[in-house]
Amino acid sequence: MKITTRNTLAVFIACAALLAAAGCAQNAPAANTTSAATTTAAETTKAPETTTAAPETTTDAATTTPEEETTEPEPEVTEVPTYEPVYDSDQAKHPFMLGVWIAKDEHLENGELQTYDESYYCFREGGTGTVLSQSMGIGLGFGYEQYPDEALKCKFELGAADNFRDMEITSINGDDEYTVKWTDNGIIETWKYLGPAEDFVFYSNLSLAEMAKYYYGIFIDGTVPLEATASPRPDGLISIKLYNPDVSLDGSEWLTWFYIDRYTGKGHDMDGNPIDLTQFAGSWPDMPYPDSFSSMPAIPELATLRESGDMLGFWYIGYVYPQMNDYYGNWDAYREIYNRTGMDAKVPYLCSFPSDSFVSTEGGQELYLLLPADIHGGITVTKLEYDETTGEQKEGEELYRADDNLRPVLLKCNQSEIMPDVLVRVTDSNGQLLEWSPCISGENGKVVTGQATHSLHDFTDYEHLMHPDNMPAVG
Repeated sequence: MKITTRNTLAVFIACAALLAAAGCAQNAPAANTTSAATTTAAETTKAPETTTAAPETTTDAATTTPEEETTEPEPEVTEVPTYEPVYDSDQAKHPFMLGVWIAKDEHLENGELQTYDESYYCFREGGTGTVLSQSMGIGLGFGYEQYPDEALKCKFELGAADNFRDMEITSINGDDEYTVKWTDNGIIETWKYLGPAEDFVFYSNLSLAEMAKYYYGIFIDGTVPLEATASPRPDGLISIKLYNPDVSLDGSEWLTWFYIDRYTGKGHDMDGNPIDLTQFAGSWPDMPYPDSFSSMPAIPELATLRESGDMLGFWYIGYVYPQMNDYYGNWDAYREIYNRTGMDAKVPYLCSFPSDSFVSTEGGQELYLLLPADIHGGITVTKLEYDETTGEQKEGEELYRADDNLRPVLLKCNQSEIMPDVLVRVTDSNGQLLEWSPCISGENGKVVTGQATHSLHDFTDYEHLMHPDNMPAVG
Protein backbone atom coordinates (compact mmCIF):
# COMPACT_ATOMS: atom_id res chain seq x y z
CA MET A 1 0.00 0.00 0.00
CA LYS A 2 1.18 3.47 -0.77
CA ILE A 3 1.73 5.22 2.53
CA THR A 4 1.60 8.99 2.56
CA THR A 5 3.34 10.70 5.42
CA ARG A 6 1.47 13.38 7.35
CA ASN A 7 1.88 16.74 5.69
CA THR A 8 2.75 19.71 7.74
CA LEU A 9 -0.11 22.05 8.45
CA ALA A 10 1.46 24.89 6.46
CA VAL A 11 1.88 22.83 3.31
CA PHE A 12 -1.57 21.41 3.82
CA ILE A 13 -3.20 24.89 3.97
CA ALA A 14 -1.19 26.12 0.99
CA CYS A 15 -2.28 23.19 -1.15
CA ALA A 16 -5.85 23.70 -0.10
CA ALA A 17 -5.74 27.37 -1.05
CA LEU A 18 -4.46 26.53 -4.54
CA LEU A 19 -7.20 24.00 -5.03
CA ALA A 20 -9.85 26.43 -3.79
CA ALA A 21 -8.58 29.11 -6.15
CA ALA A 22 -8.92 26.69 -9.06
CA GLY A 23 -12.58 26.31 -8.19
CA CYS A 24 -12.39 22.56 -7.66
CA ALA A 25 -15.60 21.04 -6.39
CA GLN A 26 -13.89 17.71 -5.99
CA ASN A 27 -10.24 18.16 -4.99
CA ALA A 28 -9.27 14.53 -5.28
CA PRO A 29 -5.65 13.78 -6.10
CA ALA A 30 -5.12 12.83 -9.72
CA ALA A 31 -6.14 9.25 -10.36
CA ASN A 32 -6.98 7.14 -13.36
CA THR A 33 -10.66 6.59 -14.04
CA THR A 34 -11.61 3.14 -12.83
CA SER A 35 -12.62 0.67 -15.51
CA ALA A 36 -14.17 -2.77 -15.53
CA ALA A 37 -11.65 -5.57 -15.48
CA THR A 38 -12.08 -9.27 -15.90
CA THR A 39 -10.80 -11.23 -12.93
CA THR A 40 -9.31 -14.60 -13.75
CA ALA A 41 -9.02 -17.51 -11.37
CA ALA A 42 -5.27 -17.03 -11.20
CA GLU A 43 -5.62 -13.37 -10.29
CA THR A 44 -8.01 -14.04 -7.42
CA THR A 45 -5.37 -15.86 -5.44
CA LYS A 46 -3.28 -12.74 -5.05
CA ALA A 47 -3.85 -10.21 -2.30
CA PRO A 48 -4.19 -6.58 -3.35
CA GLU A 49 -0.86 -4.81 -3.30
CA THR A 50 -2.42 -2.11 -1.16
CA THR A 51 -3.42 -4.46 1.64
CA THR A 52 -1.17 -5.88 4.32
CA ALA A 53 -2.25 -9.50 4.33
CA ALA A 54 -1.70 -12.10 6.97
CA PRO A 55 0.80 -14.89 6.10
CA GLU A 56 -0.72 -17.36 3.68
CA THR A 57 0.11 -20.40 5.75
CA THR A 58 1.07 -21.12 9.32
CA THR A 59 2.89 -24.38 9.95
CA ASP A 60 3.93 -23.91 13.56
CA ALA A 61 1.14 -25.66 15.45
CA ALA A 62 2.73 -24.73 18.76
CA THR A 63 1.78 -21.12 18.25
CA THR A 64 -1.92 -21.96 17.80
CA THR A 65 -4.17 -22.51 20.79
CA PRO A 66 -6.80 -25.24 20.18
CA GLU A 67 -10.39 -23.94 20.19
CA GLU A 68 -13.00 -24.81 22.76
CA GLU A 69 -16.16 -26.27 21.22
CA THR A 70 -18.37 -23.43 22.37
CA THR A 71 -16.25 -20.31 22.21
CA GLU A 72 -13.38 -19.11 20.09
CA PRO A 73 -10.40 -17.39 21.73
CA GLU A 74 -9.84 -13.92 20.32
CA PRO A 75 -6.54 -12.00 20.25
CA GLU A 76 -6.18 -9.53 23.11
CA VAL A 77 -6.75 -5.93 22.09
CA THR A 78 -4.77 -3.49 24.17
CA GLU A 79 -4.97 -0.33 22.12
CA VAL A 80 -8.23 1.58 21.77
CA PRO A 81 -8.47 4.11 18.93
CA THR A 82 -9.19 7.71 19.83
CA TYR A 83 -11.03 10.12 17.59
CA GLU A 84 -9.86 13.69 18.03
CA PRO A 85 -10.37 16.33 15.35
CA VAL A 86 -7.13 17.54 13.80
CA TYR A 87 -8.18 20.43 11.56
CA ASP A 88 -10.99 22.95 11.66
CA SER A 89 -13.54 22.54 8.88
CA ASP A 90 -12.75 25.92 7.32
CA GLN A 91 -9.07 25.18 6.73
CA ALA A 92 -9.26 23.05 3.61
CA LYS A 93 -11.31 20.50 1.71
CA HIS A 94 -10.37 16.82 1.98
CA PRO A 95 -12.10 14.80 -0.73
CA PHE A 96 -11.77 11.07 -1.25
CA MET A 97 -9.21 9.88 -3.75
CA LEU A 98 -10.63 7.91 -6.67
CA GLY A 99 -10.37 4.20 -5.99
CA VAL A 100 -11.22 1.89 -3.09
CA TRP A 101 -11.45 2.87 0.59
CA ILE A 102 -12.15 0.46 3.43
CA ALA A 103 -14.52 1.69 6.15
CA LYS A 104 -13.99 0.10 9.56
CA ASP A 105 -16.51 0.44 12.37
CA GLU A 106 -14.69 -0.17 15.66
CA HIS A 107 -15.91 1.10 19.00
CA LEU A 108 -16.06 0.18 22.66
CA GLU A 109 -19.05 -1.78 23.91
CA ASN A 110 -19.20 -2.77 27.58
CA GLY A 111 -15.49 -2.02 27.86
CA GLU A 112 -14.49 -4.24 24.91
CA LEU A 113 -13.47 -3.15 21.41
CA GLN A 114 -16.06 -4.42 18.93
CA THR A 115 -15.35 -4.79 15.20
CA TYR A 116 -18.41 -4.77 12.97
CA ASP A 117 -18.98 -5.59 9.32
CA GLU A 118 -16.67 -3.49 7.19
CA SER A 119 -17.39 -2.10 3.74
CA TYR A 120 -15.42 -1.08 0.66
CA TYR A 121 -16.32 2.24 -0.98
CA CYS A 122 -15.19 2.73 -4.57
CA PHE A 123 -15.13 6.41 -5.57
CA ARG A 124 -15.39 7.23 -9.26
CA GLU A 125 -15.34 10.46 -11.23
CA GLY A 126 -18.49 12.54 -11.34
CA GLY A 127 -19.47 12.14 -7.69
CA THR A 128 -20.58 8.50 -7.98
CA GLY A 129 -19.39 5.23 -6.55
CA THR A 130 -20.19 1.71 -5.40
CA VAL A 131 -20.05 0.12 -1.95
CA LEU A 132 -19.48 -3.60 -1.36
CA SER A 133 -20.17 -5.31 1.96
CA GLN A 134 -17.54 -7.58 3.47
CA SER A 135 -20.29 -9.89 4.69
CA MET A 136 -22.07 -10.51 1.38
CA GLY A 137 -20.29 -8.58 -1.36
CA ILE A 138 -23.43 -7.30 -3.09
CA GLY A 139 -22.84 -3.90 -4.68
CA LEU A 140 -24.85 -0.75 -4.06
CA GLY A 141 -24.37 2.43 -6.03
CA PHE A 142 -24.15 5.80 -4.30
CA GLY A 143 -23.79 9.47 -5.05
CA TYR A 144 -21.85 11.95 -2.95
CA GLU A 145 -21.01 15.63 -2.80
CA GLN A 146 -19.26 18.01 -0.44
CA TYR A 147 -21.08 20.87 1.18
CA PRO A 148 -19.66 24.07 -0.37
CA ASP A 149 -19.62 25.95 2.93
CA GLU A 150 -18.44 23.07 5.13
CA ALA A 151 -15.16 21.72 3.86
CA LEU A 152 -15.05 18.54 5.93
CA LYS A 153 -18.67 17.54 5.45
CA CYS A 154 -20.11 15.35 2.66
CA LYS A 155 -23.58 14.23 1.69
CA PHE A 156 -24.06 10.59 0.60
CA GLU A 157 -27.07 9.13 -1.19
CA LEU A 158 -27.24 5.47 -0.17
CA GLY A 159 -29.86 2.77 -0.60
CA ALA A 160 -33.47 3.86 -0.97
CA ALA A 161 -34.83 7.02 -2.51
CA ASP A 162 -34.26 10.13 -0.43
CA ASN A 163 -31.90 8.23 1.86
CA PHE A 164 -29.33 11.00 2.25
CA ARG A 165 -26.76 10.75 5.02
CA ASP A 166 -24.29 13.36 6.16
CA MET A 167 -20.71 12.46 7.00
CA GLU A 168 -18.14 14.66 8.71
CA ILE A 169 -14.39 14.06 8.55
CA THR A 170 -13.20 14.49 12.14
CA SER A 171 -9.55 13.45 11.84
CA ILE A 172 -6.98 13.26 9.04
CA ASN A 173 -3.87 11.12 8.95
CA GLY A 174 -2.12 12.00 5.70
CA ASP A 175 -3.90 11.74 2.35
CA ASP A 176 -4.99 8.12 2.71
CA GLU A 177 -6.60 7.74 6.13
CA TYR A 178 -9.51 9.62 7.71
CA THR A 179 -11.70 9.26 10.75
CA VAL A 180 -15.33 10.02 9.84
CA LYS A 181 -18.59 10.36 11.74
CA TRP A 182 -22.05 9.69 10.33
CA THR A 183 -24.16 12.48 11.76
CA ASP A 184 -27.50 10.62 11.67
CA ASN A 185 -26.48 7.85 14.06
CA GLY A 186 -23.17 9.03 15.52
CA ILE A 187 -21.23 5.97 14.28
CA ILE A 188 -17.50 6.66 13.92
CA GLU A 189 -15.47 4.82 11.29
CA THR A 190 -11.87 4.72 10.16
CA TRP A 191 -11.52 5.05 6.37
CA LYS A 192 -8.29 3.99 4.70
CA TYR A 193 -7.37 4.14 1.02
CA LEU A 194 -6.49 0.75 -0.51
CA GLY A 195 -5.77 1.50 -4.17
CA PRO A 196 -7.28 1.51 -7.67
CA ALA A 197 -10.53 -0.38 -8.17
CA GLU A 198 -9.22 -2.50 -11.04
CA ASP A 199 -6.59 -4.08 -8.75
CA PHE A 200 -8.98 -4.88 -5.91
CA VAL A 201 -10.28 -8.39 -5.13
CA PHE A 202 -11.54 -9.91 -1.88
CA TYR A 203 -13.63 -12.81 -0.58
CA SER A 204 -16.80 -11.92 1.30
CA ASN A 205 -17.78 -13.72 4.50
CA LEU A 206 -20.50 -15.50 2.55
CA SER A 207 -18.03 -16.71 -0.08
CA LEU A 208 -15.47 -17.87 2.49
CA ALA A 209 -18.08 -19.81 4.48
CA GLU A 210 -19.29 -21.69 1.40
CA MET A 211 -15.74 -22.42 0.22
CA ALA A 212 -14.76 -23.68 3.68
CA LYS A 213 -17.67 -26.14 3.80
CA TYR A 214 -16.55 -27.86 0.60
CA TYR A 215 -12.89 -27.79 1.59
CA TYR A 216 -13.76 -29.59 4.83
CA GLY A 217 -15.97 -32.13 3.05
CA ILE A 218 -13.40 -33.03 0.40
CA PHE A 219 -10.08 -32.83 2.23
CA ILE A 220 -10.91 -33.48 5.88
CA ASP A 221 -14.00 -35.56 6.58
CA GLY A 222 -15.69 -36.61 3.33
CA THR A 223 -18.96 -34.98 4.40
CA VAL A 224 -19.86 -31.34 3.72
CA PRO A 225 -20.84 -29.55 6.97
CA LEU A 226 -24.37 -28.23 7.12
CA GLU A 227 -23.37 -24.78 8.37
CA ALA A 228 -20.43 -22.40 8.35
CA THR A 229 -20.25 -18.89 9.77
CA ALA A 230 -17.50 -16.38 9.07
CA SER A 231 -16.62 -13.31 11.11
CA PRO A 232 -13.64 -10.91 11.24
CA ARG A 233 -11.05 -11.04 14.03
CA PRO A 234 -9.10 -8.05 15.38
CA ASP A 235 -5.91 -9.55 13.88
CA GLY A 236 -7.35 -9.20 10.36
CA LEU A 237 -8.04 -12.88 9.68
CA ILE A 238 -11.54 -14.27 9.12
CA SER A 239 -12.62 -16.90 11.62
CA ILE A 240 -14.81 -19.61 10.06
CA LYS A 241 -16.72 -21.96 12.32
CA LEU A 242 -17.85 -25.25 10.73
CA TYR A 243 -20.64 -27.19 12.42
CA ASN A 244 -23.79 -29.31 12.06
CA PRO A 245 -26.77 -27.81 13.89
CA ASP A 246 -29.08 -29.83 16.12
CA VAL A 247 -27.56 -33.25 15.53
CA SER A 248 -27.14 -34.18 19.19
CA LEU A 249 -28.95 -33.76 22.47
CA ASP A 250 -26.56 -30.97 23.38
CA GLY A 251 -27.38 -28.90 20.32
CA SER A 252 -24.97 -28.15 17.48
CA GLU A 253 -22.10 -30.48 16.65
CA TRP A 254 -18.98 -28.35 16.45
CA LEU A 255 -16.41 -29.53 13.88
CA THR A 256 -13.48 -27.14 13.50
CA TRP A 257 -12.32 -23.56 12.89
CA PHE A 258 -10.45 -22.09 9.92
CA TYR A 259 -8.56 -18.75 9.96
CA ILE A 260 -8.40 -17.24 6.48
CA ASP A 261 -7.10 -14.03 4.89
CA ARG A 262 -10.01 -12.54 2.96
CA TYR A 263 -7.73 -11.12 0.25
CA THR A 264 -5.81 -14.31 -0.55
CA GLY A 265 -8.36 -16.97 0.42
CA LYS A 266 -5.57 -18.77 2.30
CA GLY A 267 -4.73 -19.38 5.96
CA HIS A 268 -4.66 -22.25 8.45
CA ASP A 269 -6.84 -24.44 10.63
CA MET A 270 -6.84 -24.46 14.43
CA ASP A 271 -3.85 -26.84 14.47
CA GLY A 272 -1.74 -24.66 12.20
CA ASN A 273 -2.20 -26.77 9.06
CA PRO A 274 -2.22 -24.69 5.85
CA ILE A 275 -5.58 -24.09 4.15
CA ASP A 276 -6.14 -22.86 0.58
CA LEU A 277 -9.81 -22.18 -0.24
CA THR A 278 -9.22 -20.52 -3.61
CA GLN A 279 -9.53 -23.78 -5.53
CA PHE A 280 -13.26 -23.73 -4.73
CA ALA A 281 -13.94 -20.13 -5.74
CA GLY A 282 -16.68 -20.15 -8.35
CA SER A 283 -16.45 -23.89 -9.00
CA TRP A 284 -19.69 -24.90 -7.29
CA PRO A 285 -23.24 -24.12 -8.46
CA ASP A 286 -24.19 -21.59 -5.82
CA MET A 287 -20.73 -20.45 -4.78
CA PRO A 288 -19.95 -16.78 -5.52
CA TYR A 289 -16.84 -15.81 -7.39
CA PRO A 290 -14.32 -13.56 -5.64
CA ASP A 291 -15.75 -10.12 -5.06
CA SER A 292 -14.38 -7.08 -6.84
CA PHE A 293 -15.66 -3.88 -8.39
CA SER A 294 -15.28 -5.46 -11.85
CA SER A 295 -16.68 -8.96 -11.23
CA MET A 296 -19.38 -7.77 -8.80
CA PRO A 297 -20.82 -4.56 -10.26
CA ALA A 298 -23.51 -2.66 -8.43
CA ILE A 299 -27.04 -3.93 -8.99
CA PRO A 300 -28.29 -1.38 -11.56
CA GLU A 301 -31.95 -1.88 -10.66
CA LEU A 302 -31.31 -0.34 -7.24
CA ALA A 303 -30.73 3.01 -8.96
CA THR A 304 -34.11 2.64 -10.67
CA LEU A 305 -35.78 1.98 -7.33
CA ARG A 306 -34.09 5.00 -5.75
CA GLU A 307 -35.33 7.23 -8.57
CA SER A 308 -38.89 5.87 -8.47
CA GLY A 309 -39.15 5.78 -4.68
CA ASP A 310 -40.50 2.20 -4.74
CA MET A 311 -39.67 0.05 -1.71
CA LEU A 312 -39.42 -3.29 -3.52
CA GLY A 313 -38.60 -4.37 -7.04
CA PHE A 314 -39.39 -7.83 -8.40
CA TRP A 315 -39.29 -10.10 -11.41
CA TYR A 316 -41.88 -12.82 -12.01
CA ILE A 317 -39.75 -15.46 -13.71
CA GLY A 318 -42.60 -17.87 -14.39
CA TYR A 319 -43.91 -21.34 -13.61
CA VAL A 320 -41.62 -23.99 -12.08
CA TYR A 321 -42.16 -27.60 -11.05
CA PRO A 322 -43.58 -27.94 -7.50
CA GLN A 323 -40.93 -30.52 -6.56
CA MET A 324 -38.07 -28.05 -7.09
CA ASN A 325 -37.89 -27.18 -3.39
CA ASP A 326 -34.19 -28.06 -3.16
CA TYR A 327 -32.05 -25.34 -4.71
CA TYR A 328 -28.85 -27.39 -4.44
CA GLY A 329 -30.34 -30.51 -6.03
CA ASN A 330 -31.97 -28.68 -8.92
CA TRP A 331 -29.32 -26.12 -9.77
CA ASP A 332 -29.01 -27.27 -13.40
CA ALA A 333 -32.76 -26.89 -13.88
CA TYR A 334 -32.78 -23.39 -12.38
CA ARG A 335 -29.80 -22.41 -14.50
CA GLU A 336 -31.66 -23.57 -17.61
CA ILE A 337 -34.68 -21.50 -16.54
CA TYR A 338 -32.49 -18.39 -16.25
CA ASN A 339 -31.05 -19.09 -19.69
CA ARG A 340 -34.38 -19.71 -21.43
CA THR A 341 -36.01 -16.61 -19.94
CA GLY A 342 -32.96 -14.40 -20.47
CA MET A 343 -32.70 -13.75 -16.75
CA ASP A 344 -29.02 -14.76 -16.72
CA ALA A 345 -28.27 -11.78 -18.97
CA LYS A 346 -30.71 -9.36 -17.32
CA VAL A 347 -29.74 -10.29 -13.74
CA PRO A 348 -26.17 -11.69 -13.76
CA TYR A 349 -26.02 -12.19 -9.99
CA LEU A 350 -28.59 -15.01 -10.35
CA CYS A 351 -25.77 -17.14 -11.78
CA SER A 352 -23.99 -17.17 -8.39
CA PHE A 353 -27.08 -16.95 -6.22
CA PRO A 354 -26.59 -18.27 -2.65
CA SER A 355 -28.90 -21.08 -1.61
CA ASP A 356 -29.67 -19.47 1.77
CA SER A 357 -31.51 -16.65 -0.04
CA PHE A 358 -33.83 -19.17 -1.72
CA VAL A 359 -37.27 -19.47 -0.08
CA SER A 360 -39.80 -22.12 -1.08
CA THR A 361 -43.26 -23.17 0.03
CA GLU A 362 -44.27 -26.82 -0.30
CA GLY A 363 -45.82 -27.25 -3.72
CA GLY A 364 -45.12 -23.66 -4.78
CA GLN A 365 -45.21 -23.17 -8.55
CA GLU A 366 -44.47 -19.47 -9.16
CA LEU A 367 -40.89 -18.17 -9.12
CA TYR A 368 -40.16 -14.57 -8.12
CA LEU A 369 -36.96 -12.59 -7.57
CA LEU A 370 -37.38 -9.88 -4.92
CA LEU A 371 -35.08 -6.84 -4.67
CA PRO A 372 -35.44 -4.59 -1.58
CA ALA A 373 -34.66 -0.97 -2.41
CA ASP A 374 -33.02 -0.13 0.92
CA ILE A 375 -30.30 -2.64 1.78
CA HIS A 376 -30.22 -1.24 5.33
CA GLY A 377 -33.85 -2.18 5.95
CA GLY A 378 -35.39 -5.59 6.63
CA ILE A 379 -37.39 -8.30 4.84
CA THR A 380 -39.42 -11.29 6.04
CA VAL A 381 -41.37 -13.98 4.18
CA THR A 382 -44.15 -15.61 6.22
CA LYS A 383 -46.31 -18.60 5.29
CA LEU A 384 -50.05 -17.98 4.90
CA GLU A 385 -52.33 -20.86 5.89
CA TYR A 386 -56.02 -21.35 5.12
CA ASP A 387 -58.24 -21.46 8.20
CA GLU A 388 -61.18 -23.77 7.43
CA THR A 389 -63.11 -22.46 10.43
CA THR A 390 -63.12 -18.80 9.40
CA GLY A 391 -62.53 -19.29 5.69
CA GLU A 392 -59.67 -16.81 5.84
CA GLN A 393 -55.90 -16.99 5.67
CA LYS A 394 -53.76 -16.53 8.75
CA GLU A 395 -50.05 -16.13 9.26
CA GLY A 396 -48.03 -19.23 10.01
CA GLU A 397 -44.32 -20.10 9.95
CA GLU A 398 -41.72 -17.44 9.21
CA LEU A 399 -39.78 -18.81 6.24
CA TYR A 400 -37.11 -16.12 5.82
CA ARG A 401 -35.79 -13.08 7.67
CA ALA A 402 -32.95 -10.66 6.99
CA ASP A 403 -32.11 -7.41 8.79
CA ASP A 404 -29.62 -4.96 7.29
CA ASN A 405 -27.17 -5.78 4.47
CA LEU A 406 -30.15 -7.04 2.45
CA ARG A 407 -29.65 -8.97 -0.76
CA PRO A 408 -32.09 -10.26 -3.39
CA VAL A 409 -34.42 -13.11 -2.41
CA LEU A 410 -35.52 -15.91 -4.77
CA LEU A 411 -39.06 -16.97 -3.83
CA LYS A 412 -41.01 -20.02 -5.04
CA CYS A 413 -44.58 -19.94 -3.79
CA ASN A 414 -48.30 -20.41 -4.49
CA GLN A 415 -49.90 -23.77 -5.24
CA SER A 416 -53.02 -21.97 -6.40
CA GLU A 417 -53.30 -19.09 -8.84
CA ILE A 418 -56.17 -17.58 -6.88
CA MET A 419 -54.86 -17.90 -3.31
CA PRO A 420 -51.33 -16.69 -2.43
CA ASP A 421 -49.56 -18.63 0.33
CA VAL A 422 -46.91 -16.11 1.52
CA LEU A 423 -46.82 -12.61 2.96
CA VAL A 424 -43.76 -10.46 2.20
CA ARG A 425 -42.92 -7.64 4.60
CA VAL A 426 -40.25 -5.06 3.73
CA THR A 427 -39.14 -2.18 5.94
CA ASP A 428 -36.76 0.63 5.06
CA SER A 429 -34.36 2.55 7.28
CA ASN A 430 -36.99 5.30 7.68
CA GLY A 431 -39.45 2.87 9.28
CA GLN A 432 -41.87 2.52 6.34
CA LEU A 433 -43.53 -0.89 6.01
CA LEU A 434 -44.59 -2.66 2.81
CA GLU A 435 -46.83 -5.75 2.97
CA TRP A 436 -47.53 -7.76 -0.18
CA SER A 437 -48.59 -11.27 -1.20
CA PRO A 438 -47.26 -12.11 -4.68
CA CYS A 439 -49.85 -13.67 -6.99
CA ILE A 440 -50.87 -13.74 -10.64
CA SER A 441 -53.98 -12.09 -12.05
CA GLY A 442 -56.36 -14.51 -13.76
CA GLU A 443 -57.44 -11.66 -16.02
CA ASN A 444 -54.20 -10.74 -17.76
CA GLY A 445 -51.52 -13.11 -16.39
CA LYS A 446 -49.57 -10.29 -14.76
CA VAL A 447 -48.52 -9.93 -11.15
CA VAL A 448 -51.08 -8.28 -8.87
CA THR A 449 -49.57 -5.32 -7.04
CA GLY A 450 -52.64 -3.29 -6.06
CA GLN A 451 -52.98 -4.87 -2.60
CA ALA A 452 -49.46 -3.76 -1.55
CA THR A 453 -49.31 -1.18 1.25
CA HIS A 454 -46.50 0.72 -0.50
CA SER A 455 -45.30 1.00 -4.06
CA LEU A 456 -43.69 -1.87 -5.99
CA HIS A 457 -41.65 -1.87 -9.18
CA ASP A 458 -42.36 -4.68 -11.66
CA PHE A 459 -39.25 -5.49 -13.75
CA THR A 460 -40.91 -8.56 -15.34
CA ASP A 461 -40.41 -9.33 -19.03
CA TYR A 462 -43.83 -10.86 -19.65
CA GLU A 463 -42.92 -11.96 -23.19
CA HIS A 464 -40.22 -14.35 -21.95
CA LEU A 465 -41.80 -16.05 -18.94
CA MET A 466 -41.18 -19.71 -18.17
CA HIS A 467 -44.36 -21.63 -19.07
CA PRO A 468 -45.19 -25.29 -18.24
CA ASP A 469 -44.75 -26.37 -21.86
CA ASN A 470 -41.20 -25.06 -21.87
CA MET A 471 -39.95 -26.46 -18.57
CA PRO A 472 -36.49 -28.06 -18.25
CA ALA A 473 -36.13 -31.61 -17.03
CA VAL A 474 -35.90 -32.06 -13.29
CA GLY A 475 -33.42 -34.63 -11.96
